[in-house]
Amino acid sequence: MIPRVSILILLSSLPFISFSDILVGVDDWNPYVKKDRTGVIDRKVSCILDKAGIVPKYKTYPWPRIYKMIESGELDMSYPWAKTPQRSSEVIFSYPIIYDKEVFVYLNSNPVSWSRLSELSIYRVGAQIGYSHVELLKRNNVIPTVQVRTENQLMGMLFSKRIDTFPINKSVLEKLIPSLTLEQVSQLEISKYTLAENSMHLIFHKNEKGRKIIEKVNNIISSGVCGKI
Repeated sequence: MIPRVSILILLSSLPFISFSDILVGVDDWNPYVKKDRTGVIDRKVSCILDKAGIVPKYKTYPWPRIYKMIESGELDMSYPWAKTPQRSSEVIFSYPIIYDKEVFVYLNSNPVSWSRLSELSIYRVGAQIGYSHVELLKRNNVIPTVQVRTENQLMGMLFSKRIDTFPINKSVLEKLIPSLTLEQVSQLEISKYTLAENSMHLIFHKNEKGRKIIEKVNNIISSGVCGKI
């Protein structure tokens, strides 16, 4: 039998993981993430965290900075992120919370034709800083001509003919369309081929705290209590 005093010493030496001060980094990404936390994924994540007994403290930064802060441990968690080989070696991913699809858009006056990603290397391709499609394009020998922060910037560059095409999440494109003029909408074409069908995840810093949080989060996701993906 282990003496009671030894058990107390053992317990006191274990790291205490608090779930009341979880720092969550997000930025706007309509319709998934919104400032008022009413986005499609905001609502699902709020349910998951509530059921897991986790109290989040939200911080807003640009997406590339958020990712670096997760890596360094300045933030505990962020969402939604697509899983890539490089990211998987740097942060911890939850089970999928939603699936999305990325397509390319271009002008019908300047058609873009491809069946393999590598064939896009002859075009001026725009991309978003820190997004998973940058890694995917580069793996297929397509070096983005320009990288900017937002879809709105890329759309402006497309209409001004500074780029030929760029990838965009299909749901995000659908939300962006109403902000365009009828003339602009009539000029847009969507590629026949899909760039990627991604599962989207919560990500966590790679430490004991991150592993403890993700264990609780994954239990809730797998239970389906906050909705199926």
